[in-house]
Amino acid sequence: MDFIERDSMNAGLFFDNKEDDDNDYDHDLEMHMAKYRRMQQDRDNDIMDMMGNDRDDNMVYPTMLHGRRSVEYTTPLRNSCPKGLYNFGNTCYMNVIIQCMLSLKSFTKFINSDESKMLLLENAKRTTTNTSEMLNKINESVTFQLKGVFNMLLDKNNAKSNVRPSLLKRCLGTKSEVFEGNDQQDVAEALCVIFDLIHQEHCQDTVTVPNTDELGKACDLHWGKTNSPMNSLFHSMCQEIKSCRSCSYKSSIHCPYALMHLDIPQMPKNFNIDYSKYLIIRCVNQSIKLHDDEIVAMTSQLSRTTKLQIEALDKSKREKTHVFTIAECISNYFKPSNIDCATCSECQSQGYIQKTKISIVPKILTIQIKRFERENKKFNPIELRERINFQINKKDHFYEISAVICHSGMTMYSGHYYMYGKNRTSDSIEPEKWFCFNDCSVSPSSFSEIDISDVYMIFYELVTTDV
Repeated sequence: MDFIERDSMNAGLFFDNKEDDDNDYDHDLEMHMAKYRRMQQDRDNDIMDMMGNDRDDNMVYPTMLHGRRSVEYTTPLRNSCPKGLYNFGNTCYMNVIIQCMLSLKSFTKFINSDESKMLLLENAKRTTTNTSEMLNKINESVTFQLKGVFNMLLDKNNAKSNVRPSLLKRCLGTKSEVFEGNDQQDVAEALCVIFDLIHQEHCQDTVTVPNTDELGKACDLHWGKTNSPMNSLFHSMCQEIKSCRSCSYKSSIHCPYALMHLDIPQMPKNFNIDYSKYLIIRCVNQSIKLHDDEIVAMTSQLSRTTKLQIEALDKSKREKTHVFTIAECISNYFKPSNIDCATCSECQSQGYIQKTKISIVPKILTIQIKRFERENKKFNPIELRERINFQINKKDHFYEISAVICHSGMTMYSGHYYMYGKNRTSDSIEPEKWFCFNDCSVSPSSFSEIDISDVYMIFYELVTTDV
């Protein structure tokens, strides 16, 4: 079965009528198919634009895009109530990724650019010289399937309120086992897979003059031969400096990161526990009153096992109520740490101090809060900031928050994902507004309404750099 037949079979999915009852389906099918055929011409025009001088005017090209050409999402414009996404069982993790990426103006501008189109075309030319196969390859890329979902979410002419991302899900399932079934997945892992797939689709061979400094060599090593615009969008370059605790010998290495993994800071260890708060001490005769010193004396007789249980309960209670700020989490990330399980190459002694510094900042800073430890989830509230700043070589880099993914539940592979994102209204003069996206349910929200105990991933976009 060739691509055109497959695309025609999925027309019903595109117009969101797969789960309608039979009567509604029969009633709407003819109208949907007629609309689908009218849209083909618009989408074929996009193909012709991409082909340029390489196109064959005597050939009928397969449909490649899944959205109206008139839809523009360089800066995402939404209706007063944005559209949601259907869940195929446990695919909330994929839905929040789609909605997040649509909220990232730098990313939507890139995949809607001529640069993206030309890179997809050039990479397709490397694998085949057959024009039809080349266009099919582009059409089956994650980039174009994602653009199709974006177009459906932004299409004001489509009366349907929600979108079914069936083709994108199928495309991802053929490229990564993470998306094969409908089971729950860790959203951070799934996001990295999508990053990598889009990166591979835009990779270009670059020939540059070799760098001589340490940072330049690291850039050549990691980005030189497999460079794509995804690197500058999402990747930072960090320098890890290791200092021996005995001889002070230093070594450093530069590594790229797509995600900044932030630990939740440790709670203060020096605290006094009032064990009596967790005990019920009651006299048989209510007329007898116990003094505080008598209660203290009783609690001092508790066994070590009972005290450990109370201490664990007290720690859990304090963790759920103590609020850390995102600034504290970032500061903790760059704080020097002691590494014991390593040997110095100079003096052969054990242990060193490691410090991390950012050398190159990304346009989109993606943060993951490390809430999961083995099978347990940490529920510490993380207070967010709408704007954060990194200073590198005395130059300030200001970031503004664009989207937040939240996780409700107990473990990484269970529970539910939902997200908050900023989207412009149909009037570009109005300020950006926050919405809560929970699969098909989309509702107006605000920055202050984000559940800080469920925050799992945060997306910041670079807005200004002060010289």
